[in-house]
Amino acid sequence: MNNIEEIPEFMCKPEDKNLCTYSDTDSIYLHAYPLLKHLNPEFDNLTSDEQDDLLEDMALKYQDLITEYYDILAREAFNVNTHRLEMKTECTIRSGFFSGKRRYAQYITKKEGIKVEDIDVKGLDFMKSNFPPLFKKFFNEILNDILFGATREATDKKILEFKNSLDTLPIELLAKPTGVKNMQQYIASGPTADAIFSTFENKAPVNVKAATRYNDLLRFKKLHKKHSQIVTGDKIKWVYLKDNPY
Repeated sequence: MNNIEEIPEFMCKPEDKNLCTYSDTDSIYLHAYPLLKHLNPEFDNLTSDEQDDLLEDMALKYQDLITEYYDILAREAFNVNTHRLEMKTECTIRSGFFSGKRRYAQYITKKEGIKVEDIDVKGLDFMKSNFPPLFKKFFNEILNDILFGATREATDKKILEFKNSLDTLPIELLAKPTGVKNMQQYIASGPTADAIFSTFENKAPVNVKAATRYNDLLRFKKLHKKHSQIVTGDKIKWVYLKDNPY
């Protein structure tokens, strides 16, 4: 296709404006279903493997067409006859979840021509080490359900059941695990004669506040010799509390 007038009408409908699902520095994800359905009217009746094969075949054809166009781009835009620009199909995915830049999950069924069954997750919060393991396990299950075609009704039901179960679980399963660093850096002053707690510098991290409050309360209750205090380098679990006397 050498100009916009040669692009078929079915590729330019307003309702298809979101064909580009996601893009990054050197990659782009395109929603191929409208084009696959146009080229193969019986596409919906094919097996998943047959659909994957058609998707890969189409991607490889467009890969070559775009790479050929780079010759024109290099000559007319950059005034060079040789270049290293190349379009390459990395993988085909059956489903994906995209929540932001470098925050996504995808169900990969083909990678560079080889059939695979991979779930690739990038940047989602539940993958971080400070995410409660209980929630990490649950979010991973929900993500897999979505990628493998679970209905919204089934997903909503599972989420509500999980939410309703939280009141019955031990608090340590719900707490956020994290390390504590540079505690003294954020403590402005220790407890005064008429105060229980230390005061903090601006922008003190919540985990430092939690650890310091714990130490302060141990001393206030005169339990600091019975129980170990938290120091820089320790691992803790913390939760947000409602307003309380302390």
